[in-house]
Amino acid sequence: MNGISRKDRVNVCLCVVSSHSICVSLPDLRSNEWHFAEGPGECVSLCGIKSLDILTVDQQQRVSSILDYHFEHQRRDLGCTSLVKHVIRTTAEPIKQRYYPVSPVMQQHIDTELNEMLRLGVIEKSNSPWASPIVMVKKKDSTYRFWILRGL
Repeated sequence: MNGISRKDRVNVCLCVVSSHSICVSLPDLRSNEWHFAEGPGECVSLCGIKSLDILTVDQQQRVSSILDYHFEHQRRDLGCTSLVKHVIRTTAEPIKQRYYPVSPVMQQHIDTELNEMLRLGVIEKSNSPWASPIVMVKKKDSTYRFWILRGL
């Protein structure tokens, strides 16, 4: 990394899939030259790409094809891990908030989301003095985000 001091900022996009990694770096900010290095260990800095506008058309296509290839095969499912056990110990009095009334149509969306999270093992059935209401927030793509309103 000749010519780059500790004060220079180096933008890097790194895609890692199993043992294969592809690195796209911009080591010279003055010339706006992108260099594509393939293989692990060739890049040391990591941050996001904010815009592809400074790339040539060929470089934009290469970055797009790399990202499409690796991310189109990813699973979008929620999941959980068995690597860590999480225990919450509290001495506070339980907070119990009343649920918000919802329409039958919205209740169907809630039930679908709950059943999916139960199926994936993200949540489990519970009988607890703690309770918080949920809200379904509509996203730009017309699907809903499951949101828990917790009293703190």
